[in-house]
Amino acid sequence: MSYYRPNDKEISRNVVTGLHRRRPFPRSAARHPFEALKSTIERAADGRVVYVTFSGGRDSSGILAAAVSLAQERRIPAAVPFTYVYPGLDESDETEWQELVVKHLGVRDWMRLEVVDGENEYLGPRCSQSLLRRGLVFPAAAHLWADMFERTAGGLVLTGEGGDDVFLPKRASALVAGVRGRFRPGSPRREALWSLAPERIRRRRARGASMLDMPWLTDSARREFWSDALRDRVHEPLSLRGGLEVLCSARFRGAYVQTMTTIAAEYGSVVADPFWHPQFLASYSRHAPYFGYADRTEAMTAVFGRVLPDEVLSRASKARFNTAYFGRSTREFARDWNGPGVDSELVDVEKLRQAWLADLVPALVVLLLQQAWLAQQTGVLSADRGEEGRRAPQVA
Repeated sequence: MSYYRPNDKEISRNVVTGLHRRRPFPRSAARHPFEALKSTIERAADGRVVYVTFSGGRDSSGILAAAVSLAQERRIPAAVPFTYVYPGLDESDETEWQELVVKHLGVRDWMRLEVVDGENEYLGPRCSQSLLRRGLVFPAAAHLWADMFERTAGGLVLTGEGGDDVFLPKRASALVAGVRGRFRPGSPRREALWSLAPERIRRRRARGASMLDMPWLTDSARREFWSDALRDRVHEPLSLRGGLEVLCSARFRGAYVQTMTTIAAEYGSVVADPFWHPQFLASYSRHAPYFGYADRTEAMTAVFGRVLPDEVLSRASKARFNTAYFGRSTREFARDWNGPGVDSELVDVEKLRQAWLADLVPALVVLLLQQAWLAQQTGVLSADRGEEGRRAPQVA
């Protein structure tokens, strides 16, 4: 397997769109999804030391809880949370939440690494070295993960990737909330009714709605992206199970797994995203109501209510890493950059520079940032993208 090499459109959007053929989930025993999660982790571990990328958020806390529970039951070495710490960056400080979860779960070993001098910037020393070695890949953040895979060489690295996709509200969530509230004032009545509309009506409505704001794209490139994104968006069925099956057919998932698996293997490591595993999703959708849950807290509580504190399951806050990832190196490059290295038919150069220099840099400009920097270093517009590297397999 090789890295996924994004094409020029994917680089300009920082998004891989499109769906593979939808495949039904395998049959699943009617066991609790938390048990299915542990089973998924056990198969992936296969005797390796288990590490969990742990930020203190709900998703990584849930994965850590499952890994810790598995170790206690099987009497195997405890899972080790792996956390980057950003001294002085309050927006990225999750210490209070992290310590709450670690104490609650009884975790003893905890790898905490301080990040200083912009080490984890998208154009920082770690990322730059990886870019020169590996070229442009999707996802852009994979270059930051290489350092972690090196430090956990030979082990299994568990991530909370996919938690947002699985637990955030689905197409029928507004309908569930509306029915429960008997459509009282303030209930999502309009969204609930729109969720019942046929695909052609929902497509027409979504076309007129505001989507991702990408001012750095040219008008034609933005229209094409919206068309591609809408085509994916309106395919979601009403049932939770159907919606999750469509999620698993997304090309971006295959692209993500392809690159991360390849980089992990370079260090003799294995990476797994249990929330995306079909066995877990089959159990989760079977355990859940047909139309799913009204909100994320309810969904998370259904899976982790027995093992995580209520305040963790219901928290609304989330750490931000904008300053950590887009720091001095990024801004220095953006100020000196005069336009080469990106496709001018897709990108408005001046608006892209403004996005790079904004107080809050949009995450969707990362691949363009890395492409322009790499072109400056190598004199090549973008990394070699053969057909093998460009293909995003459907991941089981």
